[in-house]
Amino acid sequence: MRKVIFDEGKAKRLRGAGMSYENIAKQIEGATKITIWRFLNPGKQQEHRESTKRKQRLTKARLVESKGGKCCIPGCGYDTCHTSLNFHHLVEEDKSFGIGDRKCAPIEELLKEAEKTILVCTNCHGEIHEGFHNKFIDNLLKNV
Repeated sequence: MRKVIFDEGKAKRLRGAGMSYENIAKQIEGATKITIWRFLNPGKQQEHRESTKRKQRLTKARLVESKGGKCCIPGCGYDTCHTSLNFHHLVEEDKSFGIGDRKCAPIEELLKEAEKTILVCTNCHGEIHEGFHNKFIDNLLKNV
């Protein structure tokens, strides 16, 4: 990634004049809107990260609850930490996207995609991919 070097005074003057971050970026070669925002708001970046992380955790909690709140593998039932719960697509061809890859998507979109999955803990998810739970998965697929 190329480091952008630009005139700090110019960026501040343009922003002070009411110019948008996007328009300031157009005035400075190689800069993007987000680069300008980060440059002019250094204290806000950590706040933004924390806010985003908080929203993502709330979204995951809602998705986990929509799927029953615990690992669905018989005999497991893990429900301690949402971070250790995964959404496994039963039919790979039906998968539009990985839920973990689209954490900031609208909740309606995520809930719709979650309908195509089962909720499993990290250990059981690995075991599914290794074939340890084929009988259980086959039974689920018969009912789909």
